[in-house]
Amino acid sequence: MRKKILLTILTLFVEVTIIKSQTDYRADVYTPNGSQVVAYITSESSGQVRAYWDNYCSIHYPNGQQIKTYNNYSSTRRFNCHGYAWHMSQLLQPLSQPRWIGYYSGNTDEHVYWEDYSYTESQTEIYPGMVSWSSGDHSAVTTQEAGWYISKWNEFPLIKHRWDDSPYGTADLKYYVKSSISGPTTVCSSNATFTLNNLPAAHSVSWSRSSNLTYVSGQGTVNYTVKAASPTTSGSGWVRATVSGPCGDVVLPQHDLWIGAPSSLTRINGFPNNGMLFGSSSYYNFSVSPPNIQGVTQYDWIVFGGTILSGQGTNSILVLTGIGSDESPLFFDVNVRAGNPCGFSSWFWRTGYVVGGVGPIRQGQSLTVSPNPASGNFTVSEVEPANNNMSWILCLMSQQGAVMVNVTTTLPKTINVQGLQPGVYLLHARQGEYVEQLRVVVE
Repeated sequence: MRKKILLTILTLFVEVTIIKSQTDYRADVYTPNGSQVVAYITSESSGQVRAYWDNYCSIHYPNGQQIKTYNNYSSTRRFNCHGYAWHMSQLLQPLSQPRWIGYYSGNTDEHVYWEDYSYTESQTEIYPGMVSWSSGDHSAVTTQEAGWYISKWNEFPLIKHRWDDSPYGTADLKYYVKSSISGPTTVCSSNATFTLNNLPAAHSVSWSRSSNLTYVSGQGTVNYTVKAASPTTSGSGWVRATVSGPCGDVVLPQHDLWIGAPSSLTRINGFPNNGMLFGSSSYYNFSVSPPNIQGVTQYDWIVFGGTILSGQGTNSILVLTGIGSDESPLFFDVNVRAGNPCGFSSWFWRTGYVVGGVGPIRQGQSLTVSPNPASGNFTVSEVEPANNNMSWILCLMSQQGAVMVNVTTTLPKTINVQGLQPGVYLLHARQGEYVEQLRVVVE
């Protein structure tokens, strides 16, 4: 009796593929290696039909675990087994791009996925991986539970089931695993190795790389080692593998990476009122733009004239700024640099002024600091001496806002920084109504 039920429902599963709808239309998809796969967007069955098949399969396959798809049903005509296994299951949101692959009876469009080496046949079941029933024209994905698969039964339910508990039989099961290049996303001046996973039997591989990488070893093998072309290299790069076999060559999707320390940042968002603050202490968010930059794994922030409350190390911080009396040099100064395992970019900063009538702030227009970084002394000079003997008020402050030097002087002026902790300091220079701010690195 059980065998008769299996044959009956399997016949229904096969026959339903020839039932078409005028609202179905072609919408092809692509394999991971870029090959085109014929696919269709198909219309939905009625709620009554979907409820019937959910109930039918729950009775005849009680050990299967139905997975809801749309509108609280599992059965749906919007995708089939091949569309789910090879295309949809690889998406972050699988149900967002439903497709029917193998639209016409006897069609085998899913073969493209392993014929272009996007997937390689394995002798054993692997998770994550795919399963193909050669005899039953069916596809499934493996799960973390060995012997349990998830597959879509034609226009019937999406089910997690045992390998031997489906209408598709147990013969001619073939296992596939995704071909891919694994390795680091950041390469420094030291060696970095990339691996071609699941090279098909009787095939060979050759590697290529971007010009800012130097070859070390492994050409012709599944493990390829490179390093940055020079210690100062900074920029995007890639490695690529070409698989050669009896049917020709296939270039796998390149593995994108970043080489060296990150590039300098170019924007800080969050400055209020064109950089001007009025009133009492205020909270502000500052962030880098764009928020996600290739090659960056962390951010280092420094704020003068404010306190970082949260976000250090991320691309966005919350800052509490304060005010002083009208006699104080009232400003806030936000600095950020990007980092990764290879090092840090140069500092990028923006400055805002609070209250008190100090006037416009100029950044690095009139003054220079040399040497910078400094280990014992540095000298502050005017780029174009005005010869007016006007004094400058020089105030050197730590990241915590402590005043390390405060002097009124003409320029040039040499300042002793021996004994100061290594780090970035802010030199606040004022002459009349003008204010300039420079970074001084003490080693």
